[in-house]
Amino acid sequence: AGYYAWKNRAPQRGKRASARRRLDEAVAWEHEVSGGTYGAPRIRHALARAGVDVGVRAVAASMRRQGLSGLNTHPRPARRGGRGPVAHEDHCARQWDQGALDRVWITDFTYLRCAQGWVYLCAVRDAHSRRVLGYAMGEQQSTDLVITALDMAATTRGGFPTGVVLHADRGTQFTSQKLAAYMRAVKGRVSMGRAGVCWDNAMAESFWATLKTEYYYRRTFTTRDQVYTGVATWIEDFYNRRRIHTSLGGKSPIEYELHQAAWTINNRINKPSTTCHNPSIPSLNPPTPHSTRPSPPTRPSRQPLSTVRVGDARGLLAMVRHTNGLMSLTFCLLAWDARGMVTSAHPRGSHRHGGRDEVLAQRM
Repeated sequence: AGYYAWKNRAPQRGKRASARRRLDEAVAWEHEVSGGTYGAPRIRHALARAGVDVGVRAVAASMRRQGLSGLNTHPRPARRGGRGPVAHEDHCARQWDQGALDRVWITDFTYLRCAQGWVYLCAVRDAHSRRVLGYAMGEQQSTDLVITALDMAATTRGGFPTGVVLHADRGTQFTSQKLAAYMRAVKGRVSMGRAGVCWDNAMAESFWATLKTEYYYRRTFTTRDQVYTGVATWIEDFYNRRRIHTSLGGKSPIEYELHQAAWTINNRINKPSTTCHNPSIPSLNPPTPHSTRPSPPTRPSRQPLSTVRVGDARGLLAMVRHTNGLMSLTFCLLAWDARGMVTSAHPRGSHRHGGRDEVLAQRM
């Protein structure tokens, strides 16, 4: 039955083939008349004027059969040759805060407009304290801006932390061979989320929203120098030092780091020295929300500052150096006194006799 049905449809197949040949001839003619510029939509309109009722898809199919194409007025630029981008895994999985400083750094680019044109800003932040460690601005969005911001972050920390994870999106500046070589040289790792998923770098996007909403959108900038000065002042003077963060318990980023450093020093003094392998390098792990101090019966006796061991003093000075000089020795002594570790923060007349190292030497 199928064979005879196919055989009986032979006249119809002949009619369709004949109609297809006539359509191909008409399409080829209109394409030639247009100088090879018309595509399927224009050829369809030209055939409609000639009294041929045909759809645009039928015209496109006819052009494909004959190998015809219209003129592309918006050609795509050819890809440049060279080595391809470096692919990195996501080492954070949207868990950027790893519970300690210098474990994960967040970076990204944003665009700021002024009367002279665009300003490209790259910032590097500590995912734990939310502090902006380094930033760089320029007229071009390049990998050099990222490296400049990383150099500033390393200077802020007194050196590049070994094993730090730099999390970014899949921009060409972060997938470049140049940045990959830089991170290998400093013994760091690059982490990035999926392509087209902005939530994989949401912490960086949140900072841009804060910058633009609280500062940039409320002002008008004429020159790039105004953008450079204004943004740098806002970051250094307000955001890092004075802006309250609810995620940090109502503290600013630098205040949180100082509070964390003071807690670490106090915790180290309360612990026996045998538990610390290197007294000159204090731990920076923050107190957990449910941490409690030892009960009074098991708590070590109060230790006056005059009997502090040399290793503890070195740890104190190392903490002062780690905070880039922002935490003075006086602040550390006051923090100790608040914990009940010393009886006085300043010896009588100490402010008239030399600096903080001399005071510490007198106490020791």
